[in-house]
Amino acid sequence: MQEFLDILDQVNRSAYFSYFLDEKAFLPGIEIKALNEQLALPLSKSQAPALISVARQAPYGKSEKTLVNTKVHKCWEIDESDIVFHDKAWTKMIDKMLHKAEKYFDIEDKSLEAHIYKLLPYEKAAALYHIRPVRRLTTWWPP
Repeated sequence: MQEFLDILDQVNRSAYFSYFLDEKAFLPGIEIKALNEQLALPLSKSQAPALISVARQAPYGKSEKTLVNTKVHKCWEIDESDIVFHDKAWTKMIDKMLHKAEKYFDIEDKSLEAHIYKLLPYEKAAALYHIRPVRRLTTWWPP
């Protein structure tokens, strides 16, 4: 245990592990290439089924398994390569968030990058069922 504490004593950076930034919200101008149109947010009644028609059923994890079951998980996925962000302000806002996070965590400038992984549209009232409850913390550290 002492060896572990000695290693921790050598750390000369921020001890924070999470970051929150309150920025003005705006629409990023999301286009799904297969639909050849920008999404309205919230989705219109015609765009929701169109979006699902170009998506694939998203799997979920249960223990060590990866499953697809629409009775449990009504979620779809679209890969990042099929998504375009048209609003340049979106990219500027992401860059601003990264820069502020680098300062907050005391890490080298321009060392953080943001990458979209997937777009996950959920069907109305979709939820994951049969999940064990997770105990929530009542306080956060650091304050």
